[in-house]
Amino acid sequence: MKINLGSGNIRKEGYTNLDILPLKNVDIVCDLSKNIPLSENSVESVYASHFFEHVNYLPHLMEEIYRVCRNGSIVEVICPYFKSNGAFKDPTHVTFITENTFDYFNKEYTESGKLPNYNFKCDFRVKEITYIWPCRKMKYLPFKGLLRKYFWNIAHSICFKLIVIK
Repeated sequence: MKINLGSGNIRKEGYTNLDILPLKNVDIVCDLSKNIPLSENSVESVYASHFFEHVNYLPHLMEEIYRVCRNGSIVEVICPYFKSNGAFKDPTHVTFITENTFDYFNKEYTESGKLPNYNFKCDFRVKEITYIWPCRKMKYLPFKGLLRKYFWNIAHSICFKLIVIK
């Protein structure tokens, strides 16, 4: 099974679309901040576009994603880059995502002491990080990493591909 979390009214073909609102293209209406109403190890792929920033307690959502996913499942997350106006202008955004946010859900980092160990019941590896630029020409700009570090609004959104480790 493939799931699209916080789908809103945008249908992602081949995915079961979950949202809190009973919209036309939503397959399962549920409050994802409480749980994902699926069986353990039943999901092979998770997609979430501009949803994570609306979640009050990200560790619980990550544990729920981990619970429903199989070993090796891919979790694709797209959200506003934390150094963009888009991350802050929407009053419903409560979580900000950086390049290192998902490292806290990686047991290699937390159990080795590289990061605090909050004993989250999940284990993910970041496979890939990409960015969405405000205009097409930005992707050709040299030194984007340096520019992202010191300036705002260089990247519009950040995209992760995570792998579930069980």
